[in-house]
Amino acid sequence: MKRFLAASTAVVLSGAVALGANLPLISIWDPTNALGVVNGLVQSINNGVSGLAGNLLTAYVSSGTAIQTALAITLPNGLAVGQTYQMHAAGVNSADASVKTVTFAYGALTCAVIVTGSGATWTADASFVATAAATQSSECHGVQGTTSILSVQSTGTVNNAASVATLVEVTPATSGTVTVNQAWGNVLR
Repeated sequence: MKRFLAASTAVVLSGAVALGANLPLISIWDPTNALGVVNGLVQSINNGVSGLAGNLLTAYVSSGTAIQTALAITLPNGLAVGQTYQMHAAGVNSADASVKTVTFAYGALTCAVIVTGSGATWTADASFVATAAATQSSECHGVQGTTSILSVQSTGTVNNAASVATLVEVTPATSGTVTVNQAWGNVLR
């Protein structure tokens, strides 16, 4: 009787959680696979919730002149149609006249802003919106010191059914460094 009550309670609680979180109801409770059922429920909740996907915990200082990854976040599932992925970065350039670039990537789709000011502080933001099952639009912009950086917009194709790598990258070009003091990715579902 205790097992029946425990199993019944688990089914009722699973139903309440599924209803409250707008998830599919777990209709068959298999006590031999309880851990798998609970893990599946947790994964469904985590993949369907908006929020911080990842952030930079310590400042990143570039070295060399090639493109470099300051922050990498892998989304376990891409975006559903209408969902948005936002990225942000803030930092400072070295005191030289070298061109510096901040590039945001959602899979193969990239959006870049140029932050060239010598010793200038800057912020840059990007948004990637799923416009169809495998099509996204992007927009990025920023501020360098007190000067606005113009908006850059594009579209591209990334398979949203699989995991998607997202990156914040910096390029010092010919010399100097780029320090990224802050960076994060945020999913809006």
